[in-house]
Amino acid sequence: MSPSPQTTIAAATAPRRPAARWWPLARVIGLAALALVGLGTLAASGQTPTDPAPAVASLPGPRPQVTLASAVQHPARSRPVRRAPHQPAGRHRSTHAPHQGSPAHRGRTGVARKLAANAPTVCPGASALEGAGATTLSAEGARYGISGLWAAGETGRGVTIATVEFGASSPSDVAAYDRCFGLPATGYQVVPIDGGGASGSAFVAEADLDIEQLQTQAPGATIVSYEAPDTNTSWTDVLSAIVSADQAKVISISWGLCEAAYAGGPSGTVAPIDALLAKAAAQGQSVVVASGDRGAQDCYDSANGTGAGTLAVDFPASDPNVTAVGGTDVSPAGEQVWNAALQAGASGASGGGVSADFAEPSWQQAVAGTLAGSCGASGCRGIPDLSLDANGLIFFGGGSLATGSGTSFSAPFVAAMTADLQSACATPIGNLAPRLYAWDQIDPGAFVPVTSGSNDYTGASGATYSASAGYNLATGLGTPVASALSCPQVHALSPTTAPAGATVTITGAFLGSASVTFGQRAASIVSRGANQLVATVPPGSGTVAVTVSNPTGAAASKPFAYAP
Repeated sequence: MSPSPQTTIAAATAPRRPAARWWPLARVIGLAALALVGLGTLAASGQTPTDPAPAVASLPGPRPQVTLASAVQHPARSRPVRRAPHQPAGRHRSTHAPHQGSPAHRGRTGVARKLAANAPTVCPGASALEGAGATTLSAEGARYGISGLWAAGETGRGVTIATVEFGASSPSDVAAYDRCFGLPATGYQVVPIDGGGASGSAFVAEADLDIEQLQTQAPGATIVSYEAPDTNTSWTDVLSAIVSADQAKVISISWGLCEAAYAGGPSGTVAPIDALLAKAAAQGQSVVVASGDRGAQDCYDSANGTGAGTLAVDFPASDPNVTAVGGTDVSPAGEQVWNAALQAGASGASGGGVSADFAEPSWQQAVAGTLAGSCGASGCRGIPDLSLDANGLIFFGGGSLATGSGTSFSAPFVAAMTADLQSACATPIGNLAPRLYAWDQIDPGAFVPVTSGSNDYTGASGATYSASAGYNLATGLGTPVASALSCPQVHALSPTTAPAGATVTITGAFLGSASVTFGQRAASIVSRGANQLVATVPPGSGTVAVTVSNPTGAAASKPFAYAP
């Protein structure tokens, strides 16, 4: 099995847009050795990359799905240049501050353009792509409330994000992105595994866009790119390195393959990867994975038409130890399931459906109900867990400024958002997915439902997985409202000493859905707001910590002393 990113990339210099090409499924199903396939349809720099020789003769080399487009072409679906941020229901109403970047970078023409609020200063090439309907990564962040986290100091500072790559990132590409958008130099680190990643242009582009998305949404985080080649041990080697080091609290993965392509299924090549992901979760590491780019038919092979009517999902996105992220498409008509089958000359759709390998976790069943499949009466794991914009995004990769589409953009976005959240949490978030489902039960305003479209990519499954107001197998819980998911912050108590039965005012941030304990005793809430809540002191004695909690994590204030 061979890695293939979940991205459609359009190069600024490409003259035309050839059809996407996929590896024949027959070449990967039943292989005894493990290789890799990445998620997405990449639009690269004008030519299909040459595949490196596989480590094992029977293994296909990594071949991302590549779609090329000229910078002057309009995307197939009309997109607004500026998009209003979500307005979540209830108390979690986000405020979006303009991006604070360094002075404008001047391109070769000496022209610097300042865009409207919520957008950074961009170079002329990116401005042209925006004018044609594409979206900057910064504007994508503003849409989902990332700047609301930054305003509270949650920038990922102190958090390390590891990104799994099977291509070699290009420091010059990332530096060009930074210059274009007036951002500080990334200074990301590279850890080569087994000699490093592949150098084909599409694979380089995948690694570049992951890093650029991470740095854009989590500017305070430390980014480490673990880059491995395409060999039969790549998955386990790169994940072993990250999990054994246990330095990265967030792991971003934009690669995978349909479950049926892993030899032996759960008891075969899936097992060692699953074991590493379980260990990561147990260590408090948050793993975020792209859900795939072939919609509900993840095993579909467009080259020979096989799998067109077979429902399948992507692994490792289907693993219950990770958070699976799907894609949406934003148009003037609103946000809908990303499905390029609806667009002439385009390819890719949000991966989603029911696993054939993993039972449905109780935390998912509590929200989604029993998801019927081949896993027994308890149901099967469903993906994605959440989704966000994955169509027509601007980045720099493969040596040029480009636009791309795919869940390869969605996964690092959520990974970066998790790092931002983690920077304010007193304890490790760990597996984010169970916390997201708990949030959905407590505060519906944490997610905005996607109610239009389906991920029936081939048209052969009768739009089985359609969007809806509740959890669905096309977009999961919906799109996130970042500020609603933040760990609470506690700044002060007033008073700091009082008897049981008195009221204490707690001031801080993101307190709207929080619970409070004094020591081990729960306190009743008298009133609450986003930045302040009033609690009744429960029975107790001595000095205790007042802890404010929500499903994402907890924050402890200064000590509280019971009055005699």
